[in-house]
Amino acid sequence: MPLRTVLTAASVHDSQVAIPLAMMTAGRVTNLYDLMDAAYDAREIYQMSERLGHGPIIDVNPRRDKNLKEERDREARARRAIGHVDPETVRFRIRSGVERTNARLKDECGGRHVRVRGHSRVACHLMFGILALAADPRLPTSDDGAIARRTTGTGSDRNRKKMSASDVAGPRCRRA
Repeated sequence: MPLRTVLTAASVHDSQVAIPLAMMTAGRVTNLYDLMDAAYDAREIYQMSERLGHGPIIDVNPRRDKNLKEERDREARARRAIGHVDPETVRFRIRSGVERTNARLKDECGGRHVRVRGHSRVACHLMFGILALAADPRLPTSDDGAIARRTTGTGSDRNRKKMSASDVAGPRCRRA
């Protein structure tokens, strides 16, 4: 569930509003980590996150550095070989829930095709979509395994209920 939103033009990169958004969110809630993908890998964002008392967990962007890419690949292979998963990787997996929520806002709640003009109208349109997501009982939980089992129907074939596309997708935010 979004804690704070900022509506920008399509030409504004997400990393340009990361610092103001982190400061606004810090005034609203107390969080321990700032979890971001490689697009936010900038020294200024790390520094602001640390100044706010947060632990920055930001995926490293190799920026066309072949040696760094190779080093990261070797390290990842070595970790997989010994079965090691560091805590940052576990926390970073939460990011997939954020991406699923963003995709649902676009695909199911009208975020992809906004047919109004003006900042306040677009913001209102998107906030109604977020409200619809908040009211949806299928919000991602910390138990992603239960969600995967429910949507794929794993279990014995004898006890498995036949699932249709509407059972998996559930109710839609938009009109049919």
